[in-house]
Amino acid sequence: MKPTHKRLIMGTMGLGGSWESPDYEPADIDLAHAVLEKAKEIGIDTLDTADIYRHGASESVIGEVFKRDRELERHFRVQTKCSIQLPNLQHPWTRYNSAGTYIREAIELSARKLGRAPEIMLLHRFDPLMDLKDTAFAIKSALDSGTIGAWGVSNYSAWQVERLADEVGSYPVANQLELSLSARGFVEHAMNAPFTGSRPGSDYQPGTVEYCADHEVQVQAWSPLARGAFSAPEVSSPTADKVRELAQTHETTPATIVLWWLTMHPAGIVPVIGTTNAERIASCRDALAPSKLTRLEWYELLTTVRGGNCP
Repeated sequence: MKPTHKRLIMGTMGLGGSWESPDYEPADIDLAHAVLEKAKEIGIDTLDTADIYRHGASESVIGEVFKRDRELERHFRVQTKCSIQLPNLQHPWTRYNSAGTYIREAIELSARKLGRAPEIMLLHRFDPLMDLKDTAFAIKSALDSGTIGAWGVSNYSAWQVERLADEVGSYPVANQLELSLSARGFVEHAMNAPFTGSRPGSDYQPGTVEYCADHEVQVQAWSPLARGAFSAPEVSSPTADKVRELAQTHETTPATIVLWWLTMHPAGIVPVIGTTNAERIASCRDALAPSKLTRLEWYELLTTVRGGNCP
């Protein structure tokens, strides 16, 4: 099953109460309901969550909204993730688990919280201790049984995708990477220029984005707005000023300009927006349409954020 959703995905990392515990209140369900309604209103049809978001409460409040509003349940496809284990009192460190048993249990738990099988399950991070055959068998079993509709990965480099795909016998439908005007190593490397400006974890193996595009693995961008670094109204910088100028030119919002810079890339990048603010969700509406940036404007924005000409 290939992803059929539109040019934006609604991320739900901000839903489900506090990051301190898996507990949530009726107000957290109300907020999730409002976010899903606004996402549907602007034309988004896919939700992105994970079993660790808010210690599992993100999936739970989505399931609660689906019970409350069957129209929203019918409208949205759900993509969730597993394989990261958060620190706890017994084990105060983050670790990864891609063992087949763990994957099967995670899929079952996500389905119970959501109230249905997730359409797509992504492996959240590459597990250095992964037994490829064991992990692949769990993925294939889940696909065959219909407990997931499709499989994908997140934060995987090209060689990691290739190794697992060989064992599964099919390519993942998606690879979710940190990509933005800030995390732009994928562009810098393509120009054969050393790049040290990205945050840790966002400077992927050169060619990963192109590899995914060549193998019809949808490239999804997490944190595509770089936490508002170039589109928030209070931000002042040469890049933010250029973004605002282009927004005026194209009669749209700064958020849309930042997203258009990504979606104009020939890999067909699909941004995952994560705000819980209805106004900010609405500000991304135009990004569901093809980018209106010209080639000149795209490079003008790149040059501005680089602080100098391309090599």
